[in-house]
Amino acid sequence: LGAAGIDVAVLQYMLGELTLLYLLTPPMVTGEYDLATQNAVKAMQAYLGLPPDGLVDILTWNAITDRFNALPAGSETE
Repeated sequence: LGAAGIDVAVLQYMLGELTLLYLLTPPMVTGEYDLATQNAVKAMQAYLGLPPDGLVDILTWNAITDRFNALPAGSETE
């Protein structure tokens, strides 16, 4: 908790798209790594078979970005 910036906003955007797809609770895109973002990361980690620790290490980042990049064109929410 406490990290902030464009990388966090990108993470939140990707999580927002993915969590809606998997019927999980999406975080708001604020650019701050808050409790809602941590909970969304944990939920995605569990869904992806990773340890749900809420830490965005390289394995978590790659798993989220790979899954986001695999979304069909036009599936992103407005």
